[in-house]
Order: sequence, then structure tokens, then C-alpha cells
Amino acid sequence: MSKVKNVTSECILAAMHDYNIVIRQIEKIRSELDEAHAGTAQYGLQASMPKASGKSDVLFSEYLRRERMHKTLDRMKEKVTIIQMFCDDVAYDRLSFKDKLILEYTLIGMTQKEIGEKEEIELKQSAVCKRQCKIATSIVKFHEHHIKEMNIS
Repeated sequence: MSKVKNVTSECILAAMHDYNIVIRQIEKIRSELDEAHAGTAQYGLQASMPKASGKSDVLFSEYLRRERMHKTLDRMKEKVTIIQMFCDDVAYDRLSFKDKLILEYTLIGMTQKEIGEKEEIELKQSAVCKRQCKIATSIVKFHEHHIKEMNIS
């Protein structure tokens, strides 16, 4: 689960707004990690020739690049995991119908204005913002409860 134990409403709210972008970025990084990018192999005389000083090992450089990508991927997963766990929990079911819609629309990248203009929601932008903050607070409480349960076990 998440390594970060003190999650704030502001942090969750930012993660809600970035969710769609982060998910697409995770997919992109995963596909890049699946591809082999070890560089061009050298054969024959070229392979046995001395290398210029200061030039790094291609395989080691690739290893470091992939290691950085894995760390980035882990940070991105951490951002969305809390929200995904909340949506899979009974706590999500306790949200009102409008709050569920607001959360879902936020996660797909809609703006507060676009959400408020939806026929089934019909709220001012400021009211959507307040509900998003309320949802973020619910997610923080869920996360804190989940962390306590993990520490008890």
C-alpha cells in the first residue's frame, strides 16, 4: 500500500484532478519498460576497439534509466492507488449519487464548470468545488482508517 502515511485533502484533491493524466502516463511508462532499449550491439573489430574515455557503459546507462522510470512509476501508482481503493470500498457506496458522479467526472478529467453543467448534477462551479473537497476529505478518512487497520494486523 501507500508509503505516505500523512495524506492531506489537498493532496487527494490534486490526485483526483490529475488522475486521468497519471493513468495515461502509467500506461506509457509501462509500455516503454516492456520494450528493449539496450542500445546497438557492436560486432567484429568495432567491438574490440578501445572506447573513448569518459563514455559510460551503455547497458549500465540503460539500467539507470529504467530504474528511474520504475521509481517514477511507483510514485504515480501511489497517487492513484488511494483513490482506486476508495472506489472499490464500501465507503464509496456511502457517497450520494451526485458525489459519485462528481468524483467519476473529476477522475476522467472534466473541469468543475463542465461537471456543474451536467444535466444530472446542475450545480454552480463553487458548489462542485465544495463537494470535491468533501469527497477528498472522505478519501483521507478512508485512508487513515485503512492505515490503522494495517497497523493493528
